[in-house]
Amino acid sequence: YKCSANIINEEIRRKQMKFLISHSSKDKELVLSFIDLLTKGFCVNAEDIFCTLMDDALQAGEDFIKGIKDELHDSEIVLFLITENYIASKFCIMEMGAAWAYKDNIVPLIVPSLDFSILADTPLRTTHAYKLDDAGAIFNGLYTKKLIEKNIIQRLSVKQERELLDCIEKFTKEVKKYVQNNCVFDFKEFKAIRFAQNGDPEAARIECKDGTHKLFCDFRPKEFYPMPSNFIGCIFRFTPHKNWGAISDDGHFEFECRSEDLSVNKITVEFKYGDFIKFYESTFKVTNEYRSICIPIENLLMPKKYLEDICEICFVIRPGFVDNHIGQIEFKNLQLKGDRSKW
Repeated sequence: YKCSANIINEEIRRKQMKFLISHSSKDKELVLSFIDLLTKGFCVNAEDIFCTLMDDALQAGEDFIKGIKDELHDSEIVLFLITENYIASKFCIMEMGAAWAYKDNIVPLIVPSLDFSILADTPLRTTHAYKLDDAGAIFNGLYTKKLIEKNIIQRLSVKQERELLDCIEKFTKEVKKYVQNNCVFDFKEFKAIRFAQNGDPEAARIECKDGTHKLFCDFRPKEFYPMPSNFIGCIFRFTPHKNWGAISDDGHFEFECRSEDLSVNKITVEFKYGDFIKFYESTFKVTNEYRSICIPIENLLMPKKYLEDICEICFVIRPGFVDNHIGQIEFKNLQLKGDRSKW
């Protein structure tokens, strides 16, 4: 009898588990903040949430993978916190695939600077997703359409819904702050692409070593390319696109540049958004010693709607920037800088 009672109690405990949060352990601060929103804003009992970062989520000595598998099977809804850390984790992607295969109620919640295109190569590519920094999407989408209409939770009272809206507003601000403080933008992760406007494969060459990029350019006419290029470039292309929309006027893009033999005297930097549309361009003087070049991220010069969809940063050399048609230039330490506490 006691044994049967224990089994029944265990079944009741499992059936009460409504939410499973799929996340990367590297996003602990964000995950705990989201759990706080569920418990205080959505009035969800902490006992109804399974998240491996919560106390007593898994017992000591328990099979980690089996524990997650059991909770996945018994949960009523799975919420994915999609960050760059999540996408980079093979275990998270495996968990995503398992949830997609066995659960009907699954909701991707995308954290900036990612956009919806990040799901294109995942099992969730056709699943409706919401942006976690969008207060309207959280209330109208997650709360109303996914939780109320699917009978995961009961509709809150009018007073509770007003309090929920306040909690969501506070949470979205915390999301933006979290993204700003944990923004990872390492140009070493991106392959530099050489480009010659006339298509001459010998007109541009790039060498990359220890974070330093050296661009060789040749504007001389050739037998099969009698018309020299109007420009030669080194391009950093971002897939998915980068979101710099939260960066305020105290932030800036910075890099160091030189032409050791002074064969190049200027360089133009271009920012592009969306379908490779240029929205910012500035030209800087180059010397034979490394000098820091700083580009302020200013909303007056760079509208926020463009900053939210950065697709390329281009380093461009034009014929007039080069002595005797042939030149070389180096740049390194490409990074976003500034007081991130204010971003």
